[in-house]
Amino acid sequence: MLDSLRRLRHSFGFGVHSPFAFRFVRDVVRAPRSCRYYCHDELHSLLRPLPRQRRRTCKLIFRLAARMGFRHVCISVGADKAIKNAVSPALGNADFRVGIPRHPSPGTLAICRADELPLDFSAADWPSDCVLVVTHTYYAGKAIMEVIMSSLHGGWTFEGKHMSIMVTDASQQLCRLSILLP
Repeated sequence: MLDSLRRLRHSFGFGVHSPFAFRFVRDVVRAPRSCRYYCHDELHSLLRPLPRQRRRTCKLIFRLAARMGFRHVCISVGADKAIKNAVSPALGNADFRVGIPRHPSPGTLAICRADELPLDFSAADWPSDCVLVVTHTYYAGKAIMEVIMSSLHGGWTFEGKHMSIMVTDASQQLCRLSILLP
């Protein structure tokens, strides 16, 4: 019960003391309904046939990509094709690759499922300005996120029940937030 209340509180920005994390929660995770991106109608028609949960996940990843403007996008083999279709309109000039790199370039967005990451996965060598989005089931996600957390030197993590987002930044102290993600 306490964890659910903490997630709800952080999901609206309360108790979030990092300026980056606050903007991330307010602009990406909980974007105002009046906030419309330039290709919102195209994205809406593209995602219409999907179940609600997948639509919400794809829209969140689209807002993340549009807000942070990545140069490279790495999507795992088993990731949902709808996710790639949702990211493409936001990052038309990005370099799209298949697979999760061990040593990505700065400005990389990596998207995968938790069961696709190897047990020895480490984000210690990841440069700043990289984002890893892991979709998972609740229990598998907790285990893989603990492995990733043990290798991180700094940045932010936004952990939900079915998805976790990790933003690397070696110059910042590690900040872990439990929030409501799709």
